Amino acid sequence: MPDGEIDHALDLAKQIKGIVILDIQVGQSDLQTELPLLEKYLKMPQVHLAIDPEFAMKNGGRPR
Repeated sequence: MPDGEIDHALDLAKQIKGIVILDIQVGQSDLQTELPLLEKYLKMPQVHLAIDPEFAMKNGGRPR
């Protein structure tokens, strides 16, 4: 998801004093690669992290 979309979600959440949950689905990547890309958001107190391991395709497969 582009940063602009995350920023938009943060703006919407701010209007209602809500939170934003970043749901990571790594696919053919890994958390060590993906989390640094989100570091600036993860430092924000209104941002929370969810990790969905069911779509981790370690061997290059595709989800069914």
